[in-house]
Amino acid sequence: MKLHNFASRCLCLLTGVALLTACDNETDFADPNNRDGKPLRIETSIAETRAVVTSTNFAEGDRVGLFVLDDGGQYYADNAMNQPATYNASGWSMENEIVLSKEKTPYVFAVYPYYGSADYIPVDINMRMSINIAPNQYEGIEGQADWMYANALPLEGNTAKLTFRHALARVTLQLKRGADETGDGLLTKVRMQNAMKYDDNNAEQGRGTDLCTTGWMSLRNGSINTEETKNAESYIEQTTEMGLSAEAQTIDFLVIPTALPGQTNTPDANTTGGGIEVLLTIDGKQYRVDLGVPTWHAGQQYIYPITINRNSAEVTPELTPTEGEYVDLGLPSGTLWASCNVGANSPEEAGGYYAWGETDEKEDYSWGTYNWGTGTSFTKYCTDSSYGTVDGKTTLEPEDDVAYMVLGSEWRMPTQTEVQELQEYCTWTLGEYKGCAGYLIEGSNGNCIFLPFAGAIYDNERHYESEGYYWTATLRETTSGIFNYFNTNSKYYNLGYQRYYGMTVRPIYDPQPTEEAGEAVDLGLSVKWASFNVGATKPEEYGGYYAWGETEEKEKYSTSTSLTYNLSYSELQSRGIISGDGNLTASYDVAAIKWGGNWRMPTSVEIQELIEICTWTLTELNGINGYKVLGPNSNSIFLPAAGVFNPSSLNYVGESGFYWSSTSNSDDCFAHGFHFYSENYGINRNSWCNTGHSVRPVTK
Repeated sequence: MKLHNFASRCLCLLTGVALLTACDNETDFADPNNRDGKPLRIETSIAETRAVVTSTNFAEGDRVGLFVLDDGGQYYADNAMNQPATYNASGWSMENEIVLSKEKTPYVFAVYPYYGSADYIPVDINMRMSINIAPNQYEGIEGQADWMYANALPLEGNTAKLTFRHALARVTLQLKRGADETGDGLLTKVRMQNAMKYDDNNAEQGRGTDLCTTGWMSLRNGSINTEETKNAESYIEQTTEMGLSAEAQTIDFLVIPTALPGQTNTPDANTTGGGIEVLLTIDGKQYRVDLGVPTWHAGQQYIYPITINRNSAEVTPELTPTEGEYVDLGLPSGTLWASCNVGANSPEEAGGYYAWGETDEKEDYSWGTYNWGTGTSFTKYCTDSSYGTVDGKTTLEPEDDVAYMVLGSEWRMPTQTEVQELQEYCTWTLGEYKGCAGYLIEGSNGNCIFLPFAGAIYDNERHYESEGYYWTATLRETTSGIFNYFNTNSKYYNLGYQRYYGMTVRPIYDPQPTEEAGEAVDLGLSVKWASFNVGATKPEEYGGYYAWGETEEKEKYSTSTSLTYNLSYSELQSRGIISGDGNLTASYDVAAIKWGGNWRMPTSVEIQELIEICTWTLTELNGINGYKVLGPNSNSIFLPAAGVFNPSSLNYVGESGFYWSSTSNSDDCFAHGFHFYSENYGINRNSWCNTGHSVRPVTK
């Protein structure tokens, strides 16, 4: 990471180094006295993200700035502000030692790159400093600085283990010479700037302000405030000597995110245009590429393939599906769609081709090889005597469902209703993923799946390779043909296709519940609340204890055994643990996993509703202390005082209740929940995600 020249044309993504976790609750530094009079030491690692272009580790001579505050938000010592530390073969050395004291608890913040004359402000237990993303602003940095932040809050012992995370987003322009381009194709300058806005009469309304080059960065969570520095004339640019070719070459920019995690950047009201544009100087002439109003999040990469043809440059968005075996798209039904086709290993692969109701691929797809008769003599799945023997079956049975037979009992083919829901509640974008054309389907929670165009096989040939044809498990209502749900003409294409055709299958993940669910109690709120906890069988039972984002109980609840401890908000998203709205995805929601159906953990908003609208009365049920929560319609639930599990034993049983929500806190290591103690109850926005709490599910 020594130098970052973002005019370079690197084609590879980077792998990160293993993270050093923050100190566990049971470390040798539990006694703060052992740091008295000792100098502060640091150990570092860099979180894996897609924001960087070159190495992901520190190199000889790299420098970071250290800031140390006490628990009152004041300077820890005279030399504790922006203290430079330099990396060498033996580790980190500070220009001036920061001596620790048993009298004060140190909170350590760090920033890369070190900037000696930086403006910085302590705000509570946080540090904010000014940054600038214009190229060549910082000593030793060629091109743009890759701004990173780290913290140890609070510090135990005298060694701060700092995991640096990227505060900027990476924008990659993938440039390719088009087939009709006849000029020399010499690219000499690339400029990114704010684009002009227009009203309904096409009159100019000034440039947008989405692209900012300066702001104030928090060293606690990496968020960058640009409100005071927004400028319509802001731009960043690079000079180069790139000869365009038929093979894609890349130009990279690091940019301040246009939206906070879980949020989306949207156009200004009553205007068109705006957003961000790129100006390419090719053979001495300038070409404009519109990037729209982009949503760029910290630590993420956004790829824009651009094909240059004579007097035009067009952008085709690079589609990026959500990682994971299956994806929660935030659908009303809670349906979980697979991330790739049956027989495929990644989203862009076609996978296997199957005749409808058959579970094996074959060489010949025709009526002569079809298992269930011909077009006028079906022996199974027939509702009309004109087509064969009527059995009234309209949906594939498990033994004829290729997803069920190939992937296992938790998978199946989608029904027509589920496909219609996918059309109605998701945004479909035509484009490419890893060179394969298809549709990116984005749910309301920001999660996405990619459906490639794979065509269909019949007459021993593959047809319609520029289109996509996918089976459902459902017959058409009007005939014994089949419903298939999209091609390049329209994602709503609703036709019956011959059953013997070989077509692809995108399955549904449909796990069977492992516990019996409680009763859904209508309290007169936006959701129904379960009558008892996950792991319980009746209202007064405590049930199970779960770390946030985990679906099984365990013997020890600590930072070292936690799945989500010390992961940033962007890392939780990139790993598929939370969706775009900041709530746990179904894969990491213990209520969804244990109870199935539409059950899930409540959001912090739904908990707030429970607290503000319902009447809470401290009581007991069958000798168990807890709260009766009475809804406005006079229905009620009972929440037992189940205590909390941390680290290896139960605490406060019978005195307090600690319950999770599915909502992540934007700060590291925390999640939202609610708790009650004696006659006090309310939202707890800073629960350590590694502790074992109860879960009370909700459903629509």
